[in-house]
Amino acid sequence: MINKPIIIQAKTGLLSEIYELVHRTIEEIYTKYYSDEAVRFFLELHSKKNILKDISDGKVYAVTLGRDVIGTGTLDGDHIKRLFVLPRFQGQGIGTLIMDRFESEIIKNHGAAWLDSSLPAGKFYSSRGYITKEYKEHKLENDKVLAYEIMCRNNFPIDPNEYNAP
Repeated sequence: MINKPIIIQAKTGLLSEIYELVHRTIEEIYTKYYSDEAVRFFLELHSKKNILKDISDGKVYAVTLGRDVIGTGTLDGDHIKRLFVLPRFQGQGIGTLIMDRFESEIIKNHGAAWLDSSLPAGKFYSSRGYITKEYKEHKLENDKVLAYEIMCRNNFPIDPNEYNAP
C-alpha cells in the first residue's frame, strides 16, 4: 500500500519534528536568498517557544507521510503563517494541500486570506492568486534589512455563499 500525504492538526508531541522541519528548510532554502542576519531572524522567529504556543492554541497543522512530518502551516484567523515543506518534497503538491485546506477554512468566516511572503515563496503564492498589497522592511543587525511582501487573496474558486462567507 502506497502512503499518501495527509494533513492533521498538530499536537504538542509533534513540536520537535515541526521545529526541525522549519529550521532545516530555512537553513537549506533561505540561505540562497537572504543574508546571514535574515536567516538568523527567521530561525529565532520560528523558535520552539513560538511554535509550541501556536500548537497549544490549535493553529498548527502538519502534513504527514507515513510516520514522517513533511510539511507544516499555521492558520491564525485569516492569516496564513509558517508554511514550510521539506525541500525534498517541494514541488509535489504538499504546499498546495496545506493552502487548499487553509483557504477553505478562511472562506467560511473571512472575506480574504492574508500572508507575509518570503522571497522563496512569492512565486507560489502569486500562482494561487495572491496579490501584493504592501512591501515591508524589517531592520536587522549589522544594518541589514529584511524585505518582504504582505499578500492577499480574496477571489476563491469556490462559492462563498456555500460557506456563508462575508
